[in-house]
Amino acid sequence: RMAKSLASAGIDTTVINDSATFAIMARVNKVLLPAHAVLANGGLIAPSGCNMVALAAVKNAVPIVSITGMFKLCPMYPHEGQDTLQDFV
Repeated sequence: RMAKSLASAGIDTTVINDSATFAIMARVNKVLLPAHAVLANGGLIAPSGCNMVALAAVKNAVPIVSITGMFKLCPMYPHEGQDTLQDFV
């Protein structure tokens, strides 16, 4: 759905398979990632697979932009992995 709306706005968009992330990342200009929540320290709680995409982007010096709604800003800080997603959202 997001790719269709970006394409209809005239933005060049390509949707790739998870398995092709590292192979195609050298040709990518920018990575857009969703977030379940944005924590007070700037950290993200993101969907499964986003870590792999972010690591591939960092390895290839590709900028990463997180797109999310204002209602997902969370005033809490992460605490050494003991909290679950349900505690934050």
